[in-house]
Amino acid sequence: MSSYFVEDGSYLKLRNIELGYTLPKKISGRARIQHLRIYTSARNILTIKKTSLPASIRRCRVMDT
Repeated sequence: MSSYFVEDGSYLKLRNIELGYTLPKKISGRARIQHLRIYTSARNILTIKKTSLPASIRRCRVMDT
């Protein structure tokens, strides 16, 4: 006997995020720079997936008994 499990494969993923800050002219002017922007970015931050099957069944989709 075989059993085949199908589950919903939908997910929510945060792929890219960028955070930046432009320094005030008062601070950037000291270095004789007109505009100075500092930023950081990250990729593949978070993946949320709902699963309803136990881990033992997820590893083996087809079970023979």
